[in-house]
Order: sequence, then structure tokens, then C-alpha cells
Amino acid sequence: MPIPSELSFVLLYVNDLDESLAYYTQTVGLHHVPEADTPVFRGFGPEPGHLSFGICKPFDDTRQPGQAEVYFYTRELDRLHDTLDNQGVSTTPITQQYFGSIFTIDSPDGHLVTMVGDSPAQ
Repeated sequence: MPIPSELSFVLLYVNDLDESLAYYTQTVGLHHVPEADTPVFRGFGPEPGHLSFGICKPFDDTRQPGQAEVYFYTRELDRLHDTLDNQGVSTTPITQQYFGSIFTIDSPDGHLVTMVGDSPAQ
């Protein structure tokens, strides 16, 4: 039986943070959360702890402007990681980020897919 997960966050890789920030706030009408900003990231959502969308400058060779990365939340991150690994899905190790524990998986079409949980990696 599949382990439940749900869409949590969408990240778009962009060429120009300032231009994209202006577009998503002034044209699309999203709420920018400046407390979440870093030199390469701008976040959007109702408040700092609840970001649902972000834009980011590519920070390594695997990410390019125009790509999207999706994050799926699960309450059972460790179990999901083990299950996918046992099914032969290529996964990265679970790592701790400031917003929770994560791992990435390979998707059939090459999309950037990250699984996230709020408990620290064991």
C-alpha cells in the first residue's frame, strides 16, 4: 500500500530574481515573504513558516532556469524512503534542512522531485 504524501511546495528556477519577484508579486499577485529571502531564493506564502511557492537562481549544474522542483510532504519520511529504496527507486540519503528532513527521487521524466517530512533524519 502506498505511503500517503501531498504536494507541499513548488520551486521555479529563474534567470533573474528581481524580474521574477516583480512579476510574481505585481502581475500574479502573490504575497512575498522577505523573511525567507536568501541571496538566491525568494519565497511566497501567507507567512514565513508557510511558504508554498518559491523562485531560485540555479545553484549547481543539475538545475537550470525554466526547471521546476516539486516537494511532497509525508508524515512517514523514513518509511517512505525505505519503501522506495526497496522498490529500486533511485533516492538520495535523507538530510536535514532548516524546514525539515528531505530526500530526492528520480522521476521517469527527469523532474526534480523532493520528499519532505518534519522530523529530523534518524
